[in-house]
Amino acid sequence: MPKAPLKSCTSRKHEQSPTQRDGATTRKVAQTAAAASDPSRWRASKLRRTDTIAKKYSGDSTVPPDLVGIPFKATETVVNGVNRPMYLYKEQGIERSFRSSRLLANKERMPQWLWTTVNRVLFAVDAGDEIAMALGGGRFARDEARERQMRAALAWAATYPPRPDLKLTSSECVDRVRAVLAEAPRAPKPGPDWGRDDIRGLIFHSSRHSSLRPELTDEYRWSSHYLEYLFCRD
Repeated sequence: MPKAPLKSCTSRKHEQSPTQRDGATTRKVAQTAAAASDPSRWRASKLRRTDTIAKKYSGDSTVPPDLVGIPFKATETVVNGVNRPMYLYKEQGIERSFRSSRLLANKERMPQWLWTTVNRVLFAVDAGDEIAMALGGGRFARDEARERQMRAALAWAATYPPRPDLKLTSSECVDRVRAVLAEAPRAPKPGPDWGRDDIRGLIFHSSRHSSLRPELTDEYRWSSHYLEYLFCRD
């Protein structure tokens, strides 16, 4: 008997439609972006609080080129028999300064001087909180807390005229303003003296509800006696 012709077997491969592929890609990108900006979904930092890195390695891909505002320790090293200055930065501080996409977005909107100043204050507040640092991080170790302060700084800065990028040239008005600021009472830096209310010419305003959780909105203002002297003098 003649054999029956063999039937051709065609294997079918399931392929997603372009719409399905685009939708899956969009969801994956959205999930990745959410994880990048959500501190609760980050891996635990492998860096110790005491780990430091020299500034000369700041070009490494894991370190942002902008180290302004991050605390550092100045020391010396020997290069080819010559003493050279070396600046050691805390790696946790570097890691913390650039890991949030929202913080980077805020940085794009802020003038450099404001970004630097706010970061310097946040680092100083954390460094002065010995209890929090002993427990693994300060009040602003989480990006969510830093983002709030950056947004507040942006709102505050918007209420004032833009600060010039270059130093103002000398003039009669500018020199008078500089003279007033030079002799004005100065608030103490964040640390043990912060919060003192016995500084002449200054009044400390606090919105704290507990001495264990001081708010960054605490501030010093010129006292009424100093303002009277300032505006009523000849």
